[in-house]
Amino acid sequence: MTFTIDIPSKLGDKDLPAFFTGWAWHDDPPSPVLLRVERGTHVAPWAATLFGAYAVWLKEVRGKEVDLAYDKESYVWKFLERMGLPSLLGQQPQDVEPNDSRVFPLTRIAESKQISPIATALMSILKIEDEELEGAVKYALVELLRNIVQHSRSRIGGLVSAVYFPRTGIVDVVVADIGCGLRASLREAYREINSDQKAVRFALLPHVSGTFQSGAYQNMRDNAGLGLFFIKEIASRAGGGFFLGSGDMLADIWGNKDGSLGKKYVQA
Repeated sequence: MTFTIDIPSKLGDKDLPAFFTGWAWHDDPPSPVLLRVERGTHVAPWAATLFGAYAVWLKEVRGKEVDLAYDKESYVWKFLERMGLPSLLGQQPQDVEPNDSRVFPLTRIAESKQISPIATALMSILKIEDEELEGAVKYALVELLRNIVQHSRSRIGGLVSAVYFPRTGIVDVVVADIGCGLRASLREAYREINSDQKAVRFALLPHVSGTFQSGAYQNMRDNAGLGLFFIKEIASRAGGGFFLGSGDMLADIWGNKDGSLGKKYVQA
């Protein structure tokens, strides 16, 4: 008997908070598992990345047989093919646009030597013309990827993706892992962090790192712990948005037209 998981037909960026609070991940479903993609209107890069990481985790950690079912004429499925989801699970893609410069497909990262090449590839999608801003963004991406390799303790590593949407000028960059979470990673250095809510809030402060003891983030000579902070600041100050989810807590931060920041925390 096949255990079927239906991927929702509409998962845009604005749907992430509701998805985060309402979706129930199955920790140990019976095998085989079928991820079913019906006709839909939009599946954002974050959704493709999360389901991709989940599928890999089911296969490699839980030892499940995982397959995809789809309508090959569906817009959503064609997008997931461009994102590399079938290839990630060992399926032959049907019709993928070659060398699509707008898409950095789902890519696994588990070793330090992968950080620099992946960061460079992501920067080619972003196409930042300001040299100083480009350097800051690349630094933040490197730190973000380093977090996965050094601190996530994820048995499958992490997944990275990016998509440029030319009509809006927006670039979505997504990083996901299935690891120990921010609370466990930070608590070794900051004993006061005893909840996912505290961990997510704390992780967005500058110079917070699980590498150093509490208080070390105040030393401006150390560059550790700036990845999340810089990416949050750059994305929101540019009028974009930033999500950070760990455990049962999600931070949703965005930039308003008047230059102010909007922020809310959503608990599952």
